[in-house]
Amino acid sequence: MIAPIVMMMLLFLGGCTPVYLVQVNGFADPDAAGRIVPNVKIHVAENARAENPLLDREIRVKIEKILKSKGFIITSRETADLFCTFNYGVGTGLTQIGSIPVTSPPVTSSVVVSQPDGTAQVSAIMTPGATTYIPYARTAYDRWLNIVVMEAESFRAGKKDKILWYGDLVSSGTSRDLRTVIDYLLVAACEEFGTDTKRGLVKEIKTDDERLKGFRRD
Repeated sequence: MIAPIVMMMLLFLGGCTPVYLVQVNGFADPDAAGRIVPNVKIHVAENARAENPLLDREIRVKIEKILKSKGFIITSRETADLFCTFNYGVGTGLTQIGSIPVTSPPVTSSVVVSQPDGTAQVSAIMTPGATTYIPYARTAYDRWLNIVVMEAESFRAGKKDKILWYGDLVSSGTSRDLRTVIDYLLVAACEEFGTDTKRGLVKEIKTDDERLKGFRRD
């Protein structure tokens, strides 16, 4: 079950690089210490019932790239020591409605001021401009990814899945383009793959992060 989103994607304007905030929660089996390490053979399974098998294949290939970069050996289901599965999705969205106050520039007015000698003088005064309210509506969506690593031998034997690591990643923002957002989730997953984070960690992934280029090469 996916945890409720707690962080929003922020865009830092004024010349700063936009940033995606991704919450990562890694759960590791204490008995699995030393098993999710480089040079271990691992197989990344495809989702046979994926609604979009082409997107699913893209994500699977990207996960394999991550594992290779960390020193794992990608192999077949029959020869793997570890078995990796993954799931992903976009939430229905939560719409926030509000208004932003906008104050008009100050207004200059002329007034006639009576002087003690009986004469009159015209003076200029400034009064605050009127405040208007501009309505807005913003819909934010959860974009999530789960990566599971399990013992391959138990899986091949048809036994109960022995999960060694469970990674839960989630971000929130106005875009429903999971094909793009998944790259940021994967970069965050790469940082904590196989580790027990003990709690949810928030990762800041900038849109110019060099690690994103590895996913976007042909």
